[in-house]
Amino acid sequence: MALVSYTSPMTYQDRFARAAGNLQIRATEGYRMLYLRHVVGERSLYSRSSRACMYNGQTAFYRSPSAHAQIMELLAARPSHERRVLVVAGSIGCQPYTLAMMAANAGLDNVRIDTFDISHVFMRVAREGVYPVGALAGLPPELVRHFNIPADGGYAAVSDDIKARVNFLPHSSLQKFKADAQYDVVVAENLLKHIYNNLAFSRGVKNIRHARQNKQAAAITQLCNLTRGYLFVDMVEETPFAFHRGRAPFNPFAEAGMVYLDARLQPFDGGVRYPTDEKDVVASIKKRDYIHALMKAPCL
Repeated sequence: MALVSYTSPMTYQDRFARAAGNLQIRATEGYRMLYLRHVVGERSLYSRSSRACMYNGQTAFYRSPSAHAQIMELLAARPSHERRVLVVAGSIGCQPYTLAMMAANAGLDNVRIDTFDISHVFMRVAREGVYPVGALAGLPPELVRHFNIPADGGYAAVSDDIKARVNFLPHSSLQKFKADAQYDVVVAENLLKHIYNNLAFSRGVKNIRHARQNKQAAAITQLCNLTRGYLFVDMVEETPFAFHRGRAPFNPFAEAGMVYLDARLQPFDGGVRYPTDEKDVVASIKKRDYIHALMKAPCL
């Protein structure tokens, strides 16, 4: 995997460099992952107060094409006045912009895409909508056309019509976020993973495994309450229901009235149960870029 350090030699350099800090691009098979670290102050990473001051971004354009295509299908089937999408965490804007581009290509009007992130630095980068041209490598032409790319390379700016489709909310944690209404689709990629990993830096936690499950369960409950339709989420492997490795006492998705969906977005096993082993889970998510999909029970 080639690692390219980001430097800023031209037009947008001052604003972008101040916002992005140490952005790096890591090449993968189908896209370029953007890595961004937001550090406030000079406190040690392992200090008790440091976790609230350091966030690591990991995102990419068109990262989950199969899952995003299914989201477009769901939105197309809903009346235009009900097309509300929430992306959490929004990071530096790649995912909400990708969904906005796909919605534009599909001719889906009045799709409202809201997003927020806990880091105000990430949100500043997202609002700018300016990225190194290298981050677009591997994207299909129908998405690249939504960027303004200078002839001499350097930085690509998201077009104004796409930026207008995304509503960047004030930076916030999920715990403190208050929505004005529920969303048709909530997309949460990497959120549970970061909750899981962040506890590795916590001191004084006697049972990290139990603490991880509790924090993830609280986040899952909030995500489920934010949607009136569908939830797309990754990194559920460490959460209470998957594989039943820890035989958790409850399933927060089921408690919130969610039904697990298979690869075709149909209720798993008729909606009467959740997958309980790795084979069932993989069969449901493998063709959806390993993204889990769930639906509020009243939608059946």
